Amino acid sequence: MTEIVPFSFDDHNVRVIVDLEGNPWWVASDVCAALGISKARDAVSRLDSEDATTTGIPSAGGVQQSFIVNESGLYDLIFTSRRPEAKRFKRWVTKEVLPEIRKTGSFGLEPMDLPTALEKYAATLREKAAADRRAIEAQSRVVELAPKAVEWDYYMDTGGSCGLAYLGQQLGAGRNRLINRLRELGVLVSKDESQGGVRPMQRYVEQGWFVVKTRDTQVGPKAEAYATPRGVSGVYRLLVQHGVGAQNWSTLPPSEGALLQTITFEE
Repeated sequence: MTEIVPFSFDDHNVRVIVDLEGNPWWVASDVCAALGISKARDAVSRLDSEDATTTGIPSAGGVQQSFIVNESGLYDLIFTSRRPEAKRFKRWVTKEVLPEIRKTGSFGLEPMDLPTALEKYAATLREKAAADRRAIEAQSRVVELAPKAVEWDYYMDTGGSCGLAYLGQQLGAGRNRLINRLRELGVLVSKDESQGGVRPMQRYVEQGWFVVKTRDTQVGPKAEAYATPRGVSGVYRLLVQHGVGAQNWSTLPPSEGALLQTITFEE
């Protein structure tokens, strides 16, 4: 045997091995899986002896002895299948795969010796296993994040707001430290409170981070920024990303969700 050629029929991987004379031998278990034949060994046992043999094929667990069938044996397996796709499988084999193999000696690949073919196929298996692991890890991450996304949506849909003194307390900073840091980060207007209170930059108001309320003081009305749930989330993320700067305060809450759970938003 000189070459292992993997190809796909629907969602099934089917391997064909081209021998030294250019004749294709099909991995019986792959063919049976594609045709819905549950017991590949029993199906092969009913074939003529010259139509089936065994050969070593690399797998994730090492080289394993597997049944392979020639073209005649392949047709016998196709005829035993009761699946409607069996006709389509036979047509695909006879109209596309076999003509290409007979024309080039392979199904779209350059001929190679057996050690090279085995190593190339083993590399393909390793790549597929790595891709499968990445897909599983990605799916696990989606499952892990789903409850957090639901929790975040819940808080973002919550109305109300909280004062910066209260938010600063929950962040372990206090009002003045928090206001100074938000000014450094360009979230609040860099202006002395005596000249108009604590006001957010307009873009953060438009993004829904803050609402501005007016409070009466001894020197007259002043604007005061109140953080919405979206604003609390945004402020926390900014502080995590950029740090607390020169402001000396205690450790931030361990997570955005933990912070949101400590805050009561008032209408």
